[in-house]
Amino acid sequence: MEKSEDGVKTVPLQQTVSDSQLSERADVDLSVDPEEALFPPVGAGKSDHMVVNYTKFRLALKAKCSNNGVFRVDPVFQIIEPNKCKNVTISRSPGGVIKKNDKVLLMYAPCDEKMTDVKAFFKELDLKSKDGQKYVKIPIGVESGQKKVNLDR
Repeated sequence: MEKSEDGVKTVPLQQTVSDSQLSERADVDLSVDPEEALFPPVGAGKSDHMVVNYTKFRLALKAKCSNNGVFRVDPVFQIIEPNKCKNVTISRSPGGVIKKNDKVLLMYAPCDEKMTDVKAFFKELDLKSKDGQKYVKIPIGVESGQKKVNLDR
């Protein structure tokens, strides 16, 4: 495990992703595992997700949550280098109620090597237009005993 300049732990991929593997995954720029955040029906909880950048570009990420009163995402802003992965944690407050359409969006856009302020980057990007900005959706659901139930259907 490596630490980046901003102190965030970076988990290198077990192997470097080759160009042939990248072309096989041409439809996927960014991957999230697990693909959904599941929490117990009551009480607090935490869901850890690995985010993998399958592109040849440096990507800036911004997390947006549909229910900030109940959920927190850490980190909100980060950079993922090409063929690397980082972690995102979604935490649920105790007593918070999960609504049917709760979700986290990981907005992402390519950025250059000189860019260090991700928050300012997205503020500028939002002012210009949404062009070039994509997202991955992490639905939030409730675990129910052995069966996992996703309320966002």
